[in-house]
Amino acid sequence: MLVPSERHVEVEAARGARALTLRDFVTRAAEFAAPSFRAVSRETTRLLTRRELGDSPAALALAVDDALGELRRAGTRAEDLLAAGSRGALLARALRQTDARLTALGLRDERASAWLAARALAELSLPELDAVTTVRLRGISRWDNGELALIEALHRKLRARSGAGVVVELPDPSAARGTLLSESIAGAC
Repeated sequence: MLVPSERHVEVEAARGARALTLRDFVTRAAEFAAPSFRAVSRETTRLLTRRELGDSPAALALAVDDALGELRRAGTRAEDLLAAGSRGALLARALRQTDARLTALGLRDERASAWLAARALAELSLPELDAVTTVRLRGISRWDNGELALIEALHRKLRARSGAGVVVELPDPSAARGTLLSESIAGAC
């Protein structure tokens, strides 16, 4: 089972279920996908981006690094940015340069971990997935593109084993919505 937080892991363990946070699963799968590359924090990528931008102001390096993080989470490649004008060209160049520098140093941006894991999952043998035919996603209501790609790859992998794949269980807000909202919903139906 994949859940949103450590507290949810504790609740599921008390119920007798095996559970991991989605973040932990992404981290472990990415480590298996690229064992020789160490994930680095945002602070490290910010320093690297600042270095790659040269004499640019620090504020620009922070903004560019934040944009690079969002682009990596979205699975964007440098070539995808070339049609976006001068800003796209700046980001494409920064993405290419920082990726090359990270690779040369044996590092990787943790913000791209979900995409790394998604692209490699079919070939990976993760101990967490031994004898697993179904994974439930419980209580998770926000995913970025890389996490969705990883969940789709996980579903394909489990279905290929003749399993049920991934089952998404969305949070049930009915218990926490209160009387006024419940009455409004009942009146609308």
